[in-house]
Amino acid sequence: MNPLSVPKLNLNLWDLKNKQQLKLSEKNFNAFAKKKINKNLKKIKCPCGTKKKSILVKKFNKLSYYQCNCKTVYLNPMITNSNLQEIYKNNGIYEKHRRKILYEKKAKILRKSINRRKTLQILKLLKNKNKSKILDYGCGDGEFLNHLKKKIKKENLFGFDLNTNLKKTSKKIKVFSKFSDLKSKKFDVITLWGVLEHVNNPNNLISFLSKIIKKKGFLVLEIPSSDSLISKYTFLSNHSPIRWFEPYRHLFFFSLN
Repeated sequence: MNPLSVPKLNLNLWDLKNKQQLKLSEKNFNAFAKKKINKNLKKIKCPCGTKKKSILVKKFNKLSYYQCNCKTVYLNPMITNSNLQEIYKNNGIYEKHRRKILYEKKAKILRKSINRRKTLQILKLLKNKNKSKILDYGCGDGEFLNHLKKKIKKENLFGFDLNTNLKKTSKKIKVFSKFSDLKSKKFDVITLWGVLEHVNNPNNLISFLSKIIKKKGFLVLEIPSSDSLISKYTFLSNHSPIRWFEPYRHLFFFSLN
């Protein structure tokens, strides 16, 4: 199916959000990026390692997105580690952006439903839920872990997030904020819900996590797909749905390859 053959796609993914607040948050984010980030980008190659040349598919907010031969779409030049730290630090722009648009009443209802689905998915992976240890990497406010603790012992649940302000997990759920804290640990399941696309070097992160997963353990990823209809529409048309595109935050749109 050709995405552009659809007369009009309703790509407002944030019907449950305050649209005016979303626009204001994006305006502030763009102003911040122009001042702090745009002058500090670095050219990269697709994480798949191909030597074939990628094709420019989108220019937006002075950002360039390229599609690799493997069909993954990625920001190039790429945001650096210092950029990421500036965006995601405590009291940083992303924290303020997140607080404004994720905690409205209707949004909370939707997120509760999503976390219920995630919990069911994880439970299906476990042979013994009473002994399985689970790490939610990039746990944010810990909402998924709080939901999971209804089914799994709190002492078997762990979180990791660099931002220490967002955490609202139960006191008995351990949340780490330093990579060194994880090196001696082993987990049966590691989840990354909407995390990998925010990382400028996903190969390095996957390599690190693979060392702390038990043999026959699971790495569960939820990521924006370049194979999806909405992604194809976004990169083929002039339309840029903010919630899907998330300039400066969504650095990769991964293909199945």
